Amino acid sequence: MTAKTRSESTDKAAPAKKETSPTAVMLRASGLFVLVLLLLFGVLFIKQALHDRVRNNAADVAATYCQYLLNGSFEEAAAMESANTTSVTAEHGRAALATPASSAVSMRVADSSISNDELTASARIEFTGVQNPIAGQKPSTYSSTIELERSSTDEPWRITTPLVTTVEINMPVWTPALLIADEEVAANQASNEESNLPTWTTELTLYPGAYTIGAHALSADLNVAAIPERLARPYGDNPLNFASTITVPLPQTPVTVSFKPFVLLPDNAGEALKANLLTLLNGCIHNNEEESNLCPDFTRTLPADTQLEFDTKLGIVSFPTTSTFRITIVTIRDPATGWSQCSNITGTLSYDEEGQSTIEELTVRRCGER
Repeated sequence: MTAKTRSESTDKAAPAKKETSPTAVMLRASGLFVLVLLLLFGVLFIKQALHDRVRNNAADVAATYCQYLLNGSFEEAAAMESANTTSVTAEHGRAALATPASSAVSMRVADSSISNDELTASARIEFTGVQNPIAGQKPSTYSSTIELERSSTDEPWRITTPLVTTVEINMPVWTPALLIADEEVAANQASNEESNLPTWTTELTLYPGAYTIGAHALSADLNVAAIPERLARPYGDNPLNFASTITVPLPQTPVTVSFKPFVLLPDNAGEALKANLLTLLNGCIHNNEEESNLCPDFTRTLPADTQLEFDTKLGIVSFPTTSTFRITIVTIRDPATGWSQCSNITGTLSYDEEGQSTIEELTVRRCGER
């Protein structure tokens, strides 16, 4: 073998090395980095999606709670509340809710949030109240927050901040009882002697919603109207019961939760009292023995055919309390004979179950007489 042959054999046994270009290295590194980022974002996306699903589940629980309240399903709503909370005792609320309540008010979950450990959540609730049919004002929208919690991710959500509000209701003194579902839930505890204020106040703890409540009138001669309509609305079959509607907002709203649901319209109580007085006075003149203990002295001296009436131009009727009355500067006269007397009249009243009044005591003094 020649030297040349050996040299050629050596060259074939040791081929030249191929070097990797910098561009190829960068491409490989970039691809690996993108793959890692995609995996990382994928994990985060799945984790966030699962987190959002849990948050949405908590929001659904809050929405279901609100729907129970609107439907008057208070037992179901209370079952969703935490045992550590003080809830409403509204056994009359279901029947009292305006029908259908959902057409008068609305509640919805506006947004929600959840903790990182997914054991606590909150939902912001928006509440829109019933529109004022007289003023034509748009219904106001308020918001409040429901807090939810659970002991573990396997447990159901519980409401820890029930949507209950204590409301103050001002009632006319002539309506001594507040009714819900035809049952008396509050009464004026003041005696007749103490009932010299125009209203009395009671408190109820209620869920948000539109409630129909009733007022029991003391006298059948009263015209008790609902606010703001200022129209008398019957409540049940009793003609002495009148209805009104209150819209209880969410708790923690900027409004003062106080209601004046009833007003006494210009009524016939004063005219009815005058008519009863004339019947009594003429009965005294006509020797009606049943009225003798109430008969003023002047009736005993008038002719038996006298027929008294009141001058309609004078005589202001007032009721200092529900059981007392006063008629100031009224002229009692007999048109046939021309007899007349300026008088100040005071007395006391009682009422039966049908709202009919009876004069129990009567004092008639001449004007200027003490």
